[in-house]
Amino acid sequence: MRQPDEVTPQELDRLVDGELDGKEYQALLRALEQHPEGWRQCALAFLEAQALQVELTKAPQILPEVSQDAPGRQAKNSKPSSMWAVAAGLLLAFGLGSWTQGWFVEDESAPAGDPQSPLTQVRPDEATDGQGEASIDEESVATTEAETMRLVVNDQEFVEIPTSEADAIDFDEIFRAGSREYERILRDLKRQGHVVRRIQQEVPVQLEDGRRARVPVDRIEIVPVRGNYQ
Repeated sequence: MRQPDEVTPQELDRLVDGELDGKEYQALLRALEQHPEGWRQCALAFLEAQALQVELTKAPQILPEVSQDAPGRQAKNSKPSSMWAVAAGLLLAFGLGSWTQGWFVEDESAPAGDPQSPLTQVRPDEATDGQGEASIDEESVATTEAETMRLVVNDQEFVEIPTSEADAIDFDEIFRAGSREYERILRDLKRQGHVVRRIQQEVPVQLEDGRRARVPVDRIEIVPVRGNYQ
């Protein structure tokens, strides 16, 4: 028969942690039932585990130190205006400042389709497929430092633009804006002295059902004032 001292602290710890298998669990319960002092030891083991858990939850969390950038890495000029960040976003998104708007118009030279099914409207940005001029060399556009972004101009010339305020602007929201916001951005760029050219054209595309269509687009070219880039 097991003696009271045979209920070891190690067994009680395993009981509290739920590490005993079925046979060990039944044997330990029988030993505790035969010796009332063993139940006291078991209760103390559970209370000790509960107190330890409470103390661990109260322990302060040590946060890792965050290194700060060394001073003196500010841009030479003052922070660019928010409109400069908008212009940079337009150039990055459309390559050489190309902005597309419009809807599909079925090509008259294409074979007639089902008259009962209207031509499905397709977003212009989904109808690239290597056609049109709204493409960008992704490998040529790279981020140099946290304060600048590199743009490719005329397929060969690189221009670095400060972007200290670009992170605070949601370019996706600007691209989803209506024509009123679109025209306001172009007017603000013109007031700042930049050359803004609007070229209207139609880009031919081929739909999934084999029909050909043309999408009217507005291609916007923004020629920045070189003196504003440092």
